[in-house]
Amino acid sequence: MRGIEGYTQALMDLGATVCTRRKPACGYCPVADECVARRDGRIGELPSPRVRKPLPLRRATWLVLQHQGAVLLDRRPSPGIWGGLWVFPEGPPARLKSFCRKNFSVEISGARKMPVIGHGFTHFRLDILPIVCRVRRKLPAKKKAGRQWLDVAEARSAAVPAPVKALLSGLLMSLGRDQAL
Repeated sequence: MRGIEGYTQALMDLGATVCTRRKPACGYCPVADECVARRDGRIGELPSPRVRKPLPLRRATWLVLQHQGAVLLDRRPSPGIWGGLWVFPEGPPARLKSFCRKNFSVEISGARKMPVIGHGFTHFRLDILPIVCRVRRKLPAKKKAGRQWLDVAEARSAAVPAPVKALLSGLLMSLGRDQAL
């Protein structure tokens, strides 16, 4: 078979410029007389869209540690998802008191699970379970690089990804209601 590369390229060009899904230009098509979609009255159906495989699902549990109007944020490592942005620390959904004491040097007085937040990336979906933890007191501890307490309003205007910003906006609204009471 000679010239197969040119033939294949011509078909791709035809599909990209004339025989498109949204607005086919049948009047300009050099093979309109042979077109199955035109013959069968299926121009709106053909070419059919590619079947997309479902995206893998990942899960994360964010610990929204609150203390006197501030929240604890971690800076993500530069390479990877949300590199360099500030996010809530991750942790297990169970045994929160001991986990928070050991990993964040805080005592929590209570925790409340929030609705799961779904967030889509190019190659996967992320389901985030936020757990709001009321910090009763901070324990003496060495500062950890890439981790800091920020006022909720200040945190909302920091370099944070969309799901963090949405959670912080909700916290700001609830803090406003608490102060109005």
